[in-house]
Amino acid sequence: MEIMQIRGKRVALTTLYAEKDPIQIGCGVYTEVHGREEWTGESIRGEIPTEELIKWGLRKGYLKFEKPEIRW
Repeated sequence: MEIMQIRGKRVALTTLYAEKDPIQIGCGVYTEVHGREEWTGESIRGEIPTEELIKWGLRKGYLKFEKPEIRW
């Protein structure tokens, strides 16, 4: 589990469900207790429309159009 700092909280992606639109996302907020990560009981949850996520990824440069190289 990769924990990142967001808005002063330690957050990790715990759920990503993309089988249908919109994409379901869930994150847990964690704190370190005696060298272990413990869930605080706080979560971030929501939905992102697939089309919006793709547009955002293209705008930010995370996604790029590419053509496969054809070799004969």
